[in-house]
Amino acid sequence: MDYETMLDTVVMNAWEIWTQNGLDMDNDDRIQTEKHVYDVASNSYYDDISLQEWIDETLRKLEGK
Repeated sequence: MDYETMLDTVVMNAWEIWTQNGLDMDNDDRIQTEKHVYDVASNSYYDDISLQEWIDETLRKLEGK
């Protein structure tokens, strides 16, 4: 799997978990939170990270841990 495909997978999974699949969000909130998750996920990547580790690291950063 290439980087872009992995990043899309990480963003989708992390966003769904972090926002509870966009529960009670309007369209603007969904767009803004997706951009934020994309940025955090991009900055969470390192060489040889597994997909699950990448999702977990992204969620940790989103939660401020």
